[in-house]
Amino acid sequence: MFNDQIALYLNLATTKTRGAGGSLSWLTGNEEPRIEVGHSTSQETQCMVIGSSIWIANNEDVDTDFQLLFLNRIGVDSYPKLKAHVEANSIRLLPSHAGRINVVGGSRPGEKLMARLTGTENRTPALADGFAMPVQQAACQSYSLSSVNAPPASGIVFVKGSYQGAGGENEHAEQKLLAAFGHYLRGYGTSLYSKTLDVSGCKSACSTCRGVLEAVRERLRQAPSRNRVFFDEPDMVNHRGEVGMGAAHPHGIKALDVDHYFPN
Repeated sequence: MFNDQIALYLNLATTKTRGAGGSLSWLTGNEEPRIEVGHSTSQETQCMVIGSSIWIANNEDVDTDFQLLFLNRIGVDSYPKLKAHVEANSIRLLPSHAGRINVVGGSRPGEKLMARLTGTENRTPALADGFAMPVQQAACQSYSLSSVNAPPASGIVFVKGSYQGAGGENEHAEQKLLAAFGHYLRGYGTSLYSKTLDVSGCKSACSTCRGVLEAVRERLRQAPSRNRVFFDEPDMVNHRGEVGMGAAHPHGIKALDVDHYFPN
């Protein structure tokens, strides 16, 4: 469940910083520094955890660009550091009134879900002073799906680009992560790695993505790979549904070419 919280934190941080004109004052307490955020609708952030590494993608790559700059600027360059940062600072993304968290009425579904995940519903927030910026910036990694090389095998990796597939034009974040993992297996050898992959995001998989995830899960269960894919934890599906972030059935979503990325 915590990886869903990471995805939601990064998504809300992108939206909040964009709304503040690039300012990180919601985190640092100061108007500076500012980060270029670009323009997007910030539809979805997805994470995939592979051992001690975490890969992150967004429906829109401009959001991925921002999140890479954001984590580098605040000195977060490993999965343990990211978990610790999100646990300590998620509450900063929640609206408050009179010293209390306020996620009722017109609050956005993402804020309601964050409050539920962090157990801060109807509680007085206990916040320290603004987050202290590190002296030395971090160095998260970026990986393009157009690369002929395999993605990095450790750390925080931001996945961007277009995957091969058919049936639509729009591309979803979880399928970008699966495409990157196909490159990973091709580069490092399917017989050398048996991984547990936890794919987690703000929303439940749409109907197109669910079909792809299920197809990849079945393909990877077979020898010699024996990798296991988990997604849409039942409790999280229920939580998302309660705040209006349940599974959707959008049209025009490109379906990953499973045979291309995960050949038999």
